[in-house]
Amino acid sequence: MIRRTFLFILLLLVPFYAFSQDKDFGVWLSLNAEYGISKKLELDASVEMRTFNQASEIEQTFIEAGLTYKLTKVISFSGAYRLANSIENDDDYYLRHKWFVDTRVKFEPGRFTLRGRLRFQEQRRTYFKNEEYVLPRHQLRMKLTTIYRTPSFPVNPYLEFETFMPVFSDKSKVIGKNRFTAGLEYKFNKTHAVELEYMFDRDYLPKIADINIIGLGYNLKF
Repeated sequence: MIRRTFLFILLLLVPFYAFSQDKDFGVWLSLNAEYGISKKLELDASVEMRTFNQASEIEQTFIEAGLTYKLTKVISFSGAYRLANSIENDDDYYLRHKWFVDTRVKFEPGRFTLRGRLRFQEQRRTYFKNEEYVLPRHQLRMKLTTIYRTPSFPVNPYLEFETFMPVFSDKSKVIGKNRFTAGLEYKFNKTHAVELEYMFDRDYLPKIADINIIGLGYNLKF
């Protein structure tokens, strides 16, 4: 079972790697926590560090906190705020403020978990290169996730696709960024889990830029 699971992930990653080789590379490390306040309300928090330039420089670190309200077993709503410290065009670090509102759906047919998320976000910079940087940046993000719950073994492979669409903007492009992700989730128990994933990130604005990302996350659920 272990060999089949890892072979499945490897086969998924080969087309992305071949398509995106000789591009930038980064590592994302995260710690995520969920705390159930009640049956319907949940507190979420995370800290993360992201690197770029062949993983030799820190691109961004951030802390994030929010609330999720579960309307039903299928539908939930959430909101969050992120405070980030990001490298800018002058090679120095400045704060960024970002907030999100999400609508989420989840279905569990058989051994699969299918998730969808529609997110509206606003980002404000504290570094102003020009007038465009002064204005807040708004985006719609649509994310689809498929998880296969491996029977009798705590490793679950998953696939994700996410697209970013600029709104309230004069830019002509409809799609600003696409992300393709394949990964493995290992659950130690109901509280502790780790995730290892590969992500191919293609940014279309202001010009096409690709980055291959290895992500490692530690998840806590209380």
